[in-house]
Amino acid sequence: DSILASQRSAHDLIVIDFIPSEVNNTDFPIAEVVAKLQSAAYPKLVLAYIDIGQAEDFRTYWQSGWEPGSPDWIAGPDPDGWEGNYPVAFWRDEWQAIWLRTDGYLQAIVEAGFDGVYLDWVEAYSDPNVKALAEADGVDARAEMIRWVGRIAAFGRAHNPRFLVIAQN
Repeated sequence: DSILASQRSAHDLIVIDFIPSEVNNTDFPIAEVVAKLQSAAYPKLVLAYIDIGQAEDFRTYWQSGWEPGSPDWIAGPDPDGWEGNYPVAFWRDEWQAIWLRTDGYLQAIVEAGFDGVYLDWVEAYSDPNVKALAEADGVDARAEMIRWVGRIAAFGRAHNPRFLVIAQN
């Protein structure tokens, strides 16, 4: 398994997907993997990869019948052609609840022992479909993304003051 092979590497940081969020991997023992990586001969900081600006149709939160426009916070298709990925109105409560509620993904990430998160699609505010929804909602998409990343950081740091937040884009 490539994740555990990383345990032997001399790298001090590793980013892995939050695998239990995948529909076909909900029973993956992520906490065990995180602990093994953190206690390896060359201990690693372990970050969970999360896509905060796009919904992904292979995640457990995805519901049958969802598509761009339904729910209305799914803004459109991925502009780069990534099938199953959909930019979202990330400032909307429905999207943020997936991550921030007491049984949400961030709580599960913290409980699994991750040292932080690696955020994908932070640039969602620049997507034309997202911009259109922001305009319709009367919000500044860029300012909302800054606020969204801040909420993620605050959530993680409420549980672990050293919780790392790294933005990819």
